[in-house]
Amino acid sequence: MEQGADSTILDNQHHSALDYANAMGLVQVMEALSQGGAESSTDAYGNTPLHQACYNDQGEAVKLMLARGGLDLNARNDAELTPLCIAAREDNLLIADLLLEAGADVNISGPNGDAPLHMAVRNENEHLVRKLLSHQARVNERNEDGETALILAARKGSNYIVGVLLEAGADVTFADLTQHTALYYATEGGYNDIVEQLLMAGAEN
Repeated sequence: MEQGADSTILDNQHHSALDYANAMGLVQVMEALSQGGAESSTDAYGNTPLHQACYNDQGEAVKLMLARGGLDLNARNDAELTPLCIAAREDNLLIADLLLEAGADVNISGPNGDAPLHMAVRNENEHLVRKLLSHQARVNERNEDGETALILAARKGSNYIVGVLLEAGADVTFADLTQHTALYYATEGGYNDIVEQLLMAGAEN
C-alpha cells in the first residue's frame, strides 16, 4: 500500500484484497485497506464482503463492518441467501445476533423459501429460534413446500422448540403441501411429548 499497490484490483472471481481480509477475519488488514480507499463489490456469486464474513464465521470482521456502516444488511447473493440466512444456516448465534441488532430483516427467505426461522429449527437451535422470534420473525411463515417452523420442529422431534413456537402463537392446524400437519409428523415419529403439546394447543387427529 505504501508503495502504491492498487487495492481495488479484483481477481478472476471478482475478489479484492479486502474481500479476502474480510473472509479470513484479518481485522487489522481490513482497517488498513479501508483507510487506503479500497472498495469492494460483489464476487462472481453475488456475495458481498458481509456474506463472505458470515460464510467463514468471522464475527470480528462482521463487527468491524457493522461499525463502519454503509452496508446492505439484506442483500441476497446468487443463491438467494442474505447474511442473516447464512448465519442461521451455519448455526452461528453470535453473528446472527450482531446482524439482528444492526437491523437485518428477519423475514427475508432464502432457497426453497426457508426463512432464517426455518433454518434455525432445522439446526435445532432453540436459542436462535427464541432470538429470531424476539425480533418479530413470522412464526407461521411457510416455505415453498408449505412447511411452517412448527411442522419442521415436530418432524425432527424438537420438543423444546415446539414449545417455544407454540408459545409464540404457531398455528397447529397448518398443513404442508402433502396435507400433513405437525401432529401427523409427531405421531408418525413417535414423539409423544410433542403430540401431547399439540393436542393441548388444539390440534385435532
